[in-house]
Amino acid sequence: MKKFYNLKMMLLVALLSLVGVSANAQEAKMTFEQTSDTAGTLTDAPEGVTATFKNTYKSNKIQVTSGKKMTLTIKGLSAEYTVSGISVHVRTNKETGKGSVTATLGGTTIGTLSITPMGKAWQRKSLNVTPTIAGADLVIEIKATQNSVYCDEFVITYSKKEKSVSVNIGATGYSTLYYSDRALVVPANVEAYTYKVVGDKLEESYVYNAGETIPAATGVVLKAAAGEYTFAASQKAGDVDADNLLKGSDEAEQTTGGAVYYKLSLNKAGDANSVGFYYGAADGAAFTNGAHKAYLALPAASGVRAFLFNEGTITGIQNATTNSAATQVYDLQGRRVQSAQKGLYIINGKKVLVK
Repeated sequence: MKKFYNLKMMLLVALLSLVGVSANAQEAKMTFEQTSDTAGTLTDAPEGVTATFKNTYKSNKIQVTSGKKMTLTIKGLSAEYTVSGISVHVRTNKETGKGSVTATLGGTTIGTLSITPMGKAWQRKSLNVTPTIAGADLVIEIKATQNSVYCDEFVITYSKKEKSVSVNIGATGYSTLYYSDRALVVPANVEAYTYKVVGDKLEESYVYNAGETIPAATGVVLKAAAGEYTFAASQKAGDVDADNLLKGSDEAEQTTGGAVYYKLSLNKAGDANSVGFYYGAADGAAFTNGAHKAYLALPAASGVRAFLFNEGTITGIQNATTNSAATQVYDLQGRRVQSAQKGLYIINGKKVLVK
C-alpha cells in the first residue's frame, strides 16, 4: 500500500530594506499547503501574492518519478521585491534517485540545483540564485530524472525595496529631489517647488505643500529649515506640472533634455546667501548630475549664467565686463556708483554679475 503525504510548502520571507538594510531582518512566513495534485491553500501571504501548484505524478503529492515534475508558481511579487535566495527540503528514493530544480522569473532562469542520490534522509539544498528584481511570476520546478525525488518545503528569500526617502537639507535651507519610480508625500514643514523661466527670471511654477504628493519623475527644489526629513511613498499620482523645467536622474549621469544646464549650488566663494542655480559646467554644458538630484534644463541659451534665490525673488544673473557712460549702476543697497568693480550690481534695473 502506497503512503500518501500532505505537502506543506513554506516560503520564508526576509524583508530587507534596500535603503538602509536593518541588521535584524524582519521575517515573515507564508505557507502553501497542497490539497490535491493540482491545488493548494496559501496562508499568511503578503497582500496580492498567490500560489498555484501542479504535480504530474498523481499518486503522491510530494513525490515525482522519472519523467514527472512538480511546479510551484508564485504570482503577485511586484517589482518592489528582489528574489535573492531559494532552498528546497528534499530526499531521493533509496540510493539512486536523481533530479533537478529550476527557478525562473518572468521566463528567465535565476537559479538551478542538481539533486544527486542521498537516500531517504531529508536535506536542505540551496539553489545558486542570481538576485533578480521581481515583477513577474516566480516558477520553481522539480523534475526527477532517475527513480524518485521528494520535496515537502520551499524557502524563498527576498528583499523589499524601501519606498520612503530621507533627505538632508543643509544650512542654506534648500535641496533638490528626483525619483522616477515613486510618488512621494511632502513632510511637515517642507515645501517643494517646480520652476519655469520667464525672461531672465526663474519663477515658481507649482508648489507642493506638506501632505501633498510629488509625482514620480518630477524634479523639485525643497525648501525647509536645516534638518533631515522623511518623504513617505504616496498611493496617489500627484499633480504633474507640464511647465516644470527641472529634470533629474536616479543615478549619477549626464544631464539631458535641454540646451543649457544649471545645478543648485552656492557661488564660488561659498557665500551663504548666494544659493541658486549656477552653470554645472562651462557655458552651461552638460554635467554629471548626482543620483536623485534635480537640475535646471533650459531649452535654449539665455545668456544667464546663474539664477539666485534672494529674499523670495529669483533673478537671472548675466555676465558683464564693461559699463557705458549712460548705464545706471547701483549696489544692492540702492546706492548709485560711478563704476562697478567685481561683484553683484543693479544695472539698468537688472541684477548683473560684474567680473
